[in-house]
Amino acid sequence: IITNILTDGLTTWFGTKVGLVKYDGTNWTLYNTINSGLSNDTITALASGNNNEIWIGTRNGLFQFNSGNWNSYTTTNSPLSRCINDIEFDPYNRLWISCGTLGVQQTSSTDGIFFIENGLVKNFKTDLYNNENPITFPRAVNLSKDLAGKIYFRSTLFNNTGIIIVD
Repeated sequence: IITNILTDGLTTWFGTKVGLVKYDGTNWTLYNTINSGLSNDTITALASGNNNEIWIGTRNGLFQFNSGNWNSYTTTNSPLSRCINDIEFDPYNRLWISCGTLGVQQTSSTDGIFFIENGLVKNFKTDLYNNENPITFPRAVNLSKDLAGKIYFRSTLFNNTGIIIVD
């Protein structure tokens, strides 16, 4: 089952439930927990950065793949929750991350919205929103980006669901 598709130049990446598949126009390569830095084979999100890196969201963390090197952002080394719901880059090359936990019926909640800026994982609520009004996130928040690069996501403020736009 294909969960995501990302085209990056001449390479197409496929997120699947059995790992990350790379197709360069000639060769197919499967990256999974056996032969890569991934700690889970279910790919939930894909994004490409400005430095030729691929970012991979899984049900057990976020991973960066660049020139054969893997970096991981998991519950053991970052504030991110286990299940990555979605990822998206903004015009400032910040990677936005919606993450949460998996429930009994394999549905995901959203524990938080984070972003990576200059190599540091930051929490939207405390590092950017920084408002005394409490904000929560509905189940499995997806991120979206418009043509200008603004990031959009759902939130709840004062029991009303709305959209947050990050400019």
